[in-house]
Amino acid sequence: MVERSRYLYDANYPYLKFVVENTGLLRYDARVAIRDWLRVSVSLGLKPGNRILDVGCCIGTLGHYLKYGGVSTYGIDINPAAIKKGHEIFGIESSNTSIIADGMAIPYQTDYFDAVASQDVFEHFSNLDCARKALQEMDRVLKPNQKMFHKITVLEETSHIHNDPSHRIKQTTDEWLSFFATNGWETIKNPTRHFPIKSSLSYGNFLLSRKR
Repeated sequence: MVERSRYLYDANYPYLKFVVENTGLLRYDARVAIRDWLRVSVSLGLKPGNRILDVGCCIGTLGHYLKYGGVSTYGIDINPAAIKKGHEIFGIESSNTSIIADGMAIPYQTDYFDAVASQDVFEHFSNLDCARKALQEMDRVLKPNQKMFHKITVLEETSHIHNDPSHRIKQTTDEWLSFFATNGWETIKNPTRHFPIKSSLSYGNFLLSRKR
């Protein structure tokens, strides 16, 4: 799974190709900044001094923005080209660490993070067993009584989900809710749901807490 995903996400992957060809754009794209802050910072209630794991961080854009709120971001991604490009764009930032690693084998100690997040990651796992293993790893490194946030491309997004061959798990919002519930997580109300940004926040936002 890892080797295949690395191939799918090499420098020819459309999103990374866009980044490579438009190196400076993401840094100053206000829409991206607002989207990421709302999806993650507002949803999880991040505070200065918090430590968050960004699974599937790509070039590390989220961590670059979160640093302005005093949050330390640890990003992992299986694609060396993405990590390298992120270092080229943002430099080496002390509060925004990105390394090459697999979400199914997270190289951090148990109960290390105040929050865990992913954006457009779960739909790329080979199958639900892989997604389950990754969720278990995220659970392991998350401190007790803390939350996760995941943005997932879902079947309701019909104009997008079928256009990317690397979208290998295609489920509805309800099916993902069932997946998380079966694995010990319940959804809680997401404060970003009603923010007036079209499409980017409409579907597939999952704010999770452990079942009591």
